[in-house]
Amino acid sequence: MHTRFDRKLLGKLCAAAWTCIQAEVRRDLGRDDVVPGMIAAIQTHGELLHWHPHIHTLVTCGAFTAEGEFLELPHLDLGRLETAWQEAVFALYLAEEKITPELVENMRSWPHSGFSVDQSVYLPVGDRASIERLVGYMTRCPFSLSRLVKVTETGQVVYKAEKPGVPADGSSFRSEHGSKLVRQHLPPTAARGDHCRAFPEADGDGLWPGPKRNFQVLDSLDFLAEFTQHIPPKGSHLIRYYGWYSNKARGMRRKAAKAAEQAGATSSSEASEAPAPSRCSQTWAMLIKRVYEIDPLRLPEVPGPDEGGRFHRTAAGSPHREDSPPLRPMASVDASRPAAGRRLDL
Repeated sequence: MHTRFDRKLLGKLCAAAWTCIQAEVRRDLGRDDVVPGMIAAIQTHGELLHWHPHIHTLVTCGAFTAEGEFLELPHLDLGRLETAWQEAVFALYLAEEKITPELVENMRSWPHSGFSVDQSVYLPVGDRASIERLVGYMTRCPFSLSRLVKVTETGQVVYKAEKPGVPADGSSFRSEHGSKLVRQHLPPTAARGDHCRAFPEADGDGLWPGPKRNFQVLDSLDFLAEFTQHIPPKGSHLIRYYGWYSNKARGMRRKAAKAAEQAGATSSSEASEAPAPSRCSQTWAMLIKRVYEIDPLRLPEVPGPDEGGRFHRTAAGSPHREDSPPLRPMASVDASRPAAGRRLDL
């Protein structure tokens, strides 16, 4: 709960995660002069609206040398990385005086400390569609109208989780706790995620292995409080770039490439040519096309004015004039990537 009232801790946790990942990559490669790339996304919500801060990271499967050579790393030692992450969080919270050394020693004795690292998602080189889906998941909104089941007559809000958490066929749920294996039958609607499941009974067999709750019932004010707690403060950064992907590293590479290009122009004719005018960024048009599936830089062909000189609106609702200047086509986007990547959840 400390991050709920001190949001600066979230950025410091991202920096701690980067320190752990960079150290682990360098240890596995046996080199201290290489730099991996990492993009971190801060999320404060889970499947429901409760406060659940965690970090999604997109990490290169390897690291880059100073010359730009990529050294591939097949996998990371998750056990060692989880231990390093736990110690980094303890050190940060002790330095910020959020916890006491006695609490740290107590948490070290727990069978399940609550720390975890997952790298179950792998993205091959050039898979632009998968990268976009993953980034969309990492930066998704904490609230969705499609998951609001209903508002009761008393003003209570029923809100369901984004994942059903059951097998696709909905026939059974199987899990294992120690040597005990339990099979629990669920209704078919649970597979579609539209069946709200309550907590299992305290004396029932499903307490350990049963499906977790997938909905919340909140009063109207409590619902607003749960939702608005995820609104970040003004000026806070939820996406952070580290290593090879940091703003500083990318700026240095652009400056070096520009210097090399200028040094390569040896002929007097090339040196005397006026530089081409810079083209305005058209990223806004590309994003509009992805969301609305309409290219704002291209108008459909429509007839000109009628006999009375009147113009008619197009199907898209945009007026057309013959004296309008031609629109430039949208710039192409390079979908290549220098390296494969993996997602790490901390």
